[in-house]
Amino acid sequence: MSSDNQDQPDGVDVQPGGMRPPSAERIADVTLGAGVAAIEKLEQVAGDLDNRIRHALADAPQFVDSLEEKGRPIRDRILNLIRQRPTVADVFSAAARTENPSDDKMTALEQRVMELEREHSALDIDESDSSSKPESPETALDSTE
Repeated sequence: MSSDNQDQPDGVDVQPGGMRPPSAERIADVTLGAGVAAIEKLEQVAGDLDNRIRHALADAPQFVDSLEEKGRPIRDRILNLIRQRPTVADVFSAAARTENPSDDKMTALEQRVMELEREHSALDIDESDSSSKPESPETALDSTE
C-alpha cells in the first residue's frame, strides 16, 4: 500500500481527491447518514418551534389584553354615536305617539277651501241678479272721472 492509502480500510482503492469508489455499502452508509443528519436537524427545529409556541401561548393573554384595551375606547365611541342617532324604529314610534302637525294645517286648508267655495257659489247666484253685481274695474274707473 502507498502512504495515501494508509488511513483507508485494506483493499479499498482511493480515487484522486480522496474519494473512495462508490459501492452499495458506501451508498447505504451515506444515505443513512444523511437521514440521521436530517432527523437531528428536524428535532432541533421542532424543539425551537415548540419553545416559540410555548412563549407565544404564555404571552398571548397579555397581547389579547393590550388589544382589548386599544379597542374598547373605539367600541365605546361607536356605541355612543349609534345611541345619539335615532333609528328607523324610533322615528316611527315617535310619529305614532304624536299628532302630525301637518294634519292641523291640512284641516285648516280644507276649511279655507270650503269657505272660498261657499263665497264663490254665492257670487254665482248674485251674478244672475245684475243689480247686486259688483262693478267691473273699468266701470268703477269711468264713474270716478
